[in-house]
Amino acid sequence: MSIEQLDRGEGIGGEDVFEEVLRSIAAERHLGGPSRSASELVEEGLHRLQQEEMQLAEVEELRREIQLGLDDVELGNVPDGEEVFRRAFERIAALEESRV
Repeated sequence: MSIEQLDRGEGIGGEDVFEEVLRSIAAERHLGGPSRSASELVEEGLHRLQQEEMQLAEVEELRREIQLGLDDVELGNVPDGEEVFRRAFERIAALEESRV
């Protein structure tokens, strides 16, 4: 059954319309097989929405951090590349010495 069929009033008979719609959406979204209950489909859908929201939040945080870096570049607050590598190699050497 499709949403279009429900809109036209087809197939409403004795079926649980809500569960049929959930199964249709689940099939389209690859959320599970036909044996999954409506509550399992809702739970899986909510879980996926939470994951998506977390990913979007991470992307937004990265965008903010990138913008901060770009703003620093525009203001000239950028260290010399050679200085950055010199400090990095000093830190690596110090870590290697502390392991010995």
